[in-house]
Amino acid sequence: MKKVTLVVRILSALIFFGVLWFSASNAAAEDLEEVRRMAEHGSRPFQLRLWEIYSRGEGVARDEHQAMWWLTTAAEGGYGPAQNLLGAYLLDHARYRSDIERARQWLEKAAANRQAEAQYRLGRLYLEGASGLVSDINQALHWFKIAADAGYAPALYALGWVYEQGRGVEADGEKAFAFFSAAARRNHSGAMHQVGRILLEQNGPHAAVQASEWFQRAADSGEADALNDLAVLFLRQQGRIGERTASRDLILEWLRQAAKAGSDMALYNLWRLYVRSVITPSNEKELVQWLHTAARRGEGRAQRQIGNLWRECAVFPQHVSEYGCRRMADYWLALGGKNLPLQVEPPPEWGGLTAPGAEGEDGVSQPLAEDSVVFSFSMNNSLE
Repeated sequence: MKKVTLVVRILSALIFFGVLWFSASNAAAEDLEEVRRMAEHGSRPFQLRLWEIYSRGEGVARDEHQAMWWLTTAAEGGYGPAQNLLGAYLLDHARYRSDIERARQWLEKAAANRQAEAQYRLGRLYLEGASGLVSDINQALHWFKIAADAGYAPALYALGWVYEQGRGVEADGEKAFAFFSAAARRNHSGAMHQVGRILLEQNGPHAAVQASEWFQRAADSGEADALNDLAVLFLRQQGRIGERTASRDLILEWLRQAAKAGSDMALYNLWRLYVRSVITPSNEKELVQWLHTAARRGEGRAQRQIGNLWRECAVFPQHVSEYGCRRMADYWLALGGKNLPLQVEPPPEWGGLTAPGAEGEDGVSQPLAEDSVVFSFSMNNSLE
């Protein structure tokens, strides 16, 4: 009797969920038909919605041809958001000069329709130049300023970068800081990072506290390099900034998190700490990541270690032939022979974070040198 009751319950549950799925499928089908009906009657927003449905495969098989047809239809109908998306798509997938020109034309149409993202993209296009398109700082500033006047944070950030670098204009630190601050107030993570960096460089009485707060906000918004710089700042402040403290373990965890989030500088810093016996990799893959990053930055010791690993043909993809391993080993070992190894200077005389395994002759742990790690902005001047 119990078995029969159990079977009945299972069947009831299957029927219940089957009905739910069928109802949801029918609702989705009805919604799709309604979207299609509105799109076919010339509704530009619904045409753009069909582009989303077919490009993502929402309830239908993915169909890039259908998706692009509806996107183009909406753009040709004068719909600004579609024009912006079409221009961005053509720019991202450009292979020839004609593709760049088509992208520019659609972005200009979208910009005329007050699409701030398109205005910003045009600014980037003219700032950097492209295949067949000459860089024009005046045009770049024109479009950046229009987008910035609309409150578009990436454009405010770009203007900050232009004025700080003096790219086609007279360098102006005050203007740069004002634009970065305006972008930061609009939750632009890169701008938050730059505000923290400028405050730190100004070296005011509360510079470290203010910088750490901005680095933290930027890191919380997903800026991986800001998390690296937060770790570096705490290290250089001996683990204490204002009322806030951070242990060595927490700082190392920040660096690892930043590396996982894509900070190349955090990977480099992890390697610098590794050669000082401060940290050990959790596995060979992590070590190879550290080594590759340091080797690309010209560190001879890392280049030689990578060369020796290639010589063993060990922790690399199995499809690489023995001959390929030897060639890579020769390449890295030759580079490593040209570059001097990392010079580890004696640590300065201050207490604070110490390196495990870095004991002096008296067996007392020695403090970790302040320059063991570096800020991301000390090696990066790009707009990204």
